[in-house]
Amino acid sequence: MLLLSLSPYKSNGKFHRKITTISQESIIPVQLICPPNMTCTTVSCRPYHISQRTRLRDIPEVTLIKGSTIHNKVYVLSGECTRCNTHYHADHESYTPVNTTNPHEVFLNSVYYLKISTSLWVDRLFSNSVLSSMYNFHASASAYTRFWNDSFGTPSCQVTRRQIWQAFVQESIRSIAKMSNMDFEATQNLAIDDVG
Repeated sequence: MLLLSLSPYKSNGKFHRKITTISQESIIPVQLICPPNMTCTTVSCRPYHISQRTRLRDIPEVTLIKGSTIHNKVYVLSGECTRCNTHYHADHESYTPVNTTNPHEVFLNSVYYLKISTSLWVDRLFSNSVLSSMYNFHASASAYTRFWNDSFGTPSCQVTRRQIWQAFVQESIRSIAKMSNMDFEATQNLAIDDVG
């Protein structure tokens, strides 16, 4: 207790000073968003390791919404299997099928975070609340956007209607695919309206 200065008394029992409050900001952990796998999941490579795909200087710094808490300066890592060139991201995997040149992406059902814009990621609690409010309360994307920004948004973090729509479509796809015991696969980089 004395070594950490957590006691207001000296070792002889005399009052020394009042304990100062601990700043929560100084002990906040660094948030990382990374692929859920550590090894390649393709049949030909299993269990080959995944290498970091992003160079250290190019690692993106994004905003992450966990529930209603906003985390700034969150780092996003991606991986790559150097044998089969499958790319692993926190919310999907991408690969080029044999005898084609069009890359495909697989939307993973068991991920923790979803990318809803270039610099904004959300957890599944957030995306589930979007899905639930639209189905149960018949809320539009605009109405949910207004609700979230008024209730939880900050001047530096306001969500847009397009981001809410992105969360709705992605969560819908994953919910339906999970109930069907399959992963949804599509051509890479489709517009969200073409995916849904």
